[in-house]
Amino acid sequence: MKILRHDSVTRSVAESKCLIFRQTGIQRQVPPRIGTRPELSMGVLGGVWYRIPINGGKPMWRLLGVLAITCVLFVACSDGDSPGGDAGPGNDAGSGVCGDGVLDPGEQCDDGSNNSDSVPSACRTDCRSHYCGDGIIDSDEVCDGEALNGLDCTDQGMTLGTLACADDCATFDVSECSHCGNDEAEGDSASDPHYEVCDGPDIRGHDCNSIAQTTGLLACNASCGWDLSGCVICGDGVLDFGEECDEGVNNADTPNADCRPSCQFPFCGDGVVDDLLGEQCDDGNTVDGDGCSQLCRFSAVALASGLNGPTLFAVGSAYVYWTNYTEGTVKRVPIVGGSVDLLASGLAGPWAIAVDSTQVFWTDVGVDPEHIPNTGTVTRMPLAGGTANVFKTEESNPVSVAVTSSYVYWSNDRSALSSVERATLTGTDAEVLVSGMNGASRIAIDSTHIYWTSLFFGEVLKVVLAGGTLSDIDAVALGQSGPADIAVDSTHVYWTVLNTGAVRRAPVAGGSAATLVSGQSSPMGIAVDATNVYWINNGSGDVLQRPLAGGTILTVASGQNNPTVIKVDSTHIYWVNSGTGSGDGSIMRIHK
Repeated sequence: MKILRHDSVTRSVAESKCLIFRQTGIQRQVPPRIGTRPELSMGVLGGVWYRIPINGGKPMWRLLGVLAITCVLFVACSDGDSPGGDAGPGNDAGSGVCGDGVLDPGEQCDDGSNNSDSVPSACRTDCRSHYCGDGIIDSDEVCDGEALNGLDCTDQGMTLGTLACADDCATFDVSECSHCGNDEAEGDSASDPHYEVCDGPDIRGHDCNSIAQTTGLLACNASCGWDLSGCVICGDGVLDFGEECDEGVNNADTPNADCRPSCQFPFCGDGVVDDLLGEQCDDGNTVDGDGCSQLCRFSAVALASGLNGPTLFAVGSAYVYWTNYTEGTVKRVPIVGGSVDLLASGLAGPWAIAVDSTQVFWTDVGVDPEHIPNTGTVTRMPLAGGTANVFKTEESNPVSVAVTSSYVYWSNDRSALSSVERATLTGTDAEVLVSGMNGASRIAIDSTHIYWTSLFFGEVLKVVLAGGTLSDIDAVALGQSGPADIAVDSTHVYWTVLNTGAVRRAPVAGGSAATLVSGQSSPMGIAVDATNVYWINNGSGDVLQRPLAGGTILTVASGQNNPTVIKVDSTHIYWVNSGTGSGDGSIMRIHK
């Protein structure tokens, strides 16, 4: 509908050229009084002011009112086509209304009643020509918007997906269609709009492991995506075929977990020590001879083997050191095993050995200590390498050595001429602490005393660190039948009794000796830590331990080849297998 206006008078011409009139601009109001004549008021008609007497008198501007009404009537009866008035029945000029069949300015078309928003290629009801995007498939279009003429991806040679109309309405958009279902995975990369990860049996060489890091049978679903239903998904909390267990997020490689991340029960050889399963160790395999047996129990490892009668040894932080009396050598091997290094050779009779953080010390008993006295020596050598320094000579059968943070101590075991001596760590200020006692076979040091055994005289003795005379020597235990090795902790001194097969101890503060273990087979070497006492049974070839507080004796290792001495550190137990002296000796280690 077109609306024409003349000032404030409005007419409708949608159905007739001169039918209906309505005043939209007439305003009736009482304007301000004019001058001093209250009997006059003002009115508006057709946008023209006129004057009306308040008391009903004649209008003063009557002529003005008549002219205004005449003007309104003229405008209302005119069709606006020309200043001359109505063109009459023969007038073919359009009304300017879309749908009147007349192409007016601003219209692209106007077919009157034939205008349609549903007929292809018709003039639209808004008098616009048909166009791409109006939702109607016209004669020059194959589709328009969602109007696809009933076609889908299969009509375009595809198998599934969503067909769309291209922006130009002249072609179809098949980017969301695929060939899924033809048993051939389409596309070379994920950037290809038609790329399929799989299609039927074509899974591009993948399997459950490559897709889901698991096992089972990988398949392709009907939408050409992965079907993992045949894959065993370990960790989903569901016990699938092939899984021993599946605790979901609780699967763990931690000791005593119920299920491993591989969905297997814990087992010996999985690299996790499960003490509730009786494991002492688990090195990830079930091979014997590597320190952890096939039953995940600690097993002895030879750090060095093929030795010709190793004599005594010492354990450092990085190496194990030993002497070989038969060869006249001092050697070492890494504490975890490896190549053997020769530190010294050509020695007369290397015997006892000790080590601290910077040096290794050893004694040499000489060529024939039983018959040629005063041929023994004491030597020190830097751990980092360098020249061996013999700092004490003319010793008589120095068979034991120990080192503290300030001194190196050694004993001369020469019957009634035995002695205990010491020197600074640089090998200076050597002094005899006590002498004239009957033998000094092995020594041990604590913060206040020196302790020693006399193997052949059956004595366990002690003296203060500063030494003294024979009268200053205190007896720890007498009448022992072959006290062999000795060890000390903060409360007790311990020793083995070779001939009676006992392991004994006595308080360092003084008191009666007590037997910890009896019935042993020629016990020799002894060691102690905060928890256990350890010893060697030379006769049976066993390495054993027992809690200090009492309890069951545990066999650490058995079947050893002439074991003699034993040492411990914070994590391991070490011992020497002297063998027969024909290349069958070894340095052994086992985890505590």
